[in-house]
Amino acid sequence: MCIRDRDMTLNEFELPRRVSTANNDATALYGHFTWTPAALEQLHLTLGVRYSEDEREIETAQYASGFQFFSTKADDTWDNTSADFTVSYDISDDVNVYGKYVEGYKTGGFNIRASTIAFFENGFDPETLISYEAGIKSQWLDNRLRANLAVFRAEYDDIQINAQSDISDPSKSDVLNAGKATINGAELELSAMVAEGLVLSLQYGYLDAGYDKIIDGLGQNVTNNFAFINAPENSYTLDATYDIARTCIGQLIANLNYTWQDDKYSSVSTNFGEYTIDDYGLLNARLTLDEIPGLSKGYVKAAIWGKNITDEEYSFINAPGFGTYRAWGEPRSYGLDLTYQF
Repeated sequence: MCIRDRDMTLNEFELPRRVSTANNDATALYGHFTWTPAALEQLHLTLGVRYSEDEREIETAQYASGFQFFSTKADDTWDNTSADFTVSYDISDDVNVYGKYVEGYKTGGFNIRASTIAFFENGFDPETLISYEAGIKSQWLDNRLRANLAVFRAEYDDIQINAQSDISDPSKSDVLNAGKATINGAELELSAMVAEGLVLSLQYGYLDAGYDKIIDGLGQNVTNNFAFINAPENSYTLDATYDIARTCIGQLIANLNYTWQDDKYSSVSTNFGEYTIDDYGLLNARLTLDEIPGLSKGYVKAAIWGKNITDEEYSFINAPGFGTYRAWGEPRSYGLDLTYQF
């Protein structure tokens, strides 16, 4: 980087740089078992257990203008035993209800962008998760209607948060085991054959995701400064697939698909503004000629398609605190696919 002083002489400055090397080793042992009692064949009990061990080593040095400011290294080992348990019951051949309990684990580590040597050498500890889920999977009307519903809750502890502790240097950040978070949600799937060859589908998702408590490196409660990313409150997909006809040159299939999602955060931090991405919907279409004959071996199909047909303007990154930087999604596009499978 170069600047000119008042005497118009050229001064050169080298930005500090860090050089790091890391070595990670992970070992895991996992088992999964399902038991169906002979006296109650509709009942299924499933147990899973996983043991994990992670070893991490890292060494880093910082230089500027040919001078080494510091050099340090750190290592640590973490282990965890997690379990999952599922109870499912077949009400009939077409209807199944279930409940699930799952424990999760995300290993600890070291952050090469830490603001101080202390943050670097101490690293961050694992985060853990307990989730609960209950639902129903079913088929009705001679398999012409499929309906699945699930509700869930996920509870995070010692959640790992990337926080900018040094506000004067955005290149430095610290990963903290800052607190707790909870996600509640539901998912609905409906699929119906409403006429011969015509299938209509709906998928709907609801999320209520938030941090319950975040304490920064200074011991301050900064819960309101953080939000879950890519977690729209509502989202849905509508899909229509129609087997038009079987012709002498193959099976003709049409598909129309529309997806929509609520506004959402694109960054975990809300310190520099609300980093929100507005809600948007995308319309896509595809016409496929499947099972094209003529080859003794292999499989050929062709398709023409259009994506974002309405030319919706949408972004998947929005950072207003840095000059309103946005990364935009793909505009309207069309194409032709030719697939040969052997």
